[in-house]
Amino acid sequence: MEKGDAKAALACFRQTSEMAPEEALVWAWLGAAYQELGRDREAIPCLERALSLDPEWESLLFPLGLSYDAVGNHQAALEAFDQALLYLPDQVPVLLGKARAYEALELLEQALETIEQALAIKDAEAVLWMEKGAILYQMSRFKTAIAALDQAITLDPSLALAHTFRGAALLERGKYSEALEAYAEATRLDSKDFLAWAGRSRCLIKLGRPADALSCLDQALVLDPTWAEGKKARDAIYASLHPPATRAIPTNTYSYDVYRCRDCGYRWEEDYDRVSEDYADYGGYDDEDFESFCENWIPWCPRCGSENVDPL
Repeated sequence: MEKGDAKAALACFRQTSEMAPEEALVWAWLGAAYQELGRDREAIPCLERALSLDPEWESLLFPLGLSYDAVGNHQAALEAFDQALLYLPDQVPVLLGKARAYEALELLEQALETIEQALAIKDAEAVLWMEKGAILYQMSRFKTAIAALDQAITLDPSLALAHTFRGAALLERGKYSEALEAYAEATRLDSKDFLAWAGRSRCLIKLGRPADALSCLDQALVLDPTWAEGKKARDAIYASLHPPATRAIPTNTYSYDVYRCRDCGYRWEEDYDRVSEDYADYGGYDDEDFESFCENWIPWCPRCGSENVDPL
């Protein structure tokens, strides 16, 4: 269901639920529409209502469990998945959902046991091998995690998260060059993978390539500006690459073309138009005044507005 279709369906089913409040099918479809839009908190009471109206509709237990898990109620998710498995014992998606709920509760042995049950049913499913690798990684069983993730990638090389987890396991084993390759493939497949950019920066720091690490840190911090470890590492690397004597902003700041913001890490090439716009806002009107303005103009970050910037 496309997002636009889901919105239309939502409006339709909401109206229908008011006209036929005792119809389980209407509540089930209303819950499905909410789920499609990522509104799991609203999906849950709809699916619960459908089940209360039709207790034998066991297949609704699986989507209900997924919504519980999405809102952080992992124990309720487990209970829903367990009930679903009473009726659908060999359903791999239900077992995968149950394993992930165990992971969220940090019950890793149970999560591993559940994912092994799923693999016994369908051992050619890349997502299951990736999940197994992720669980083993969290258990600090890095060597076996890598083997599971290798299997996932063999089955589906486009699974970006499998490359990310593989990079993390290799990094823990001190195999920085291999880890870097895995993270690079992850970011190639998914440029918005924060964990992969963060992992690439850690590998590059370990390999003594701080300048390259800096660009990866900047990418990671764009995706998650709250990453405290990344901010600290970025500032430390930048300070090492640009000692204070070379980082001081001169009187004529406009003589530098490229700047970097210390607050958000953004880099940009300064252009004449921004100075002119600032001069117009300042209220200047003649060439002599403009020359003086340029000599004393302090650049500011076009992304966050900070004047805490350095020339490169």
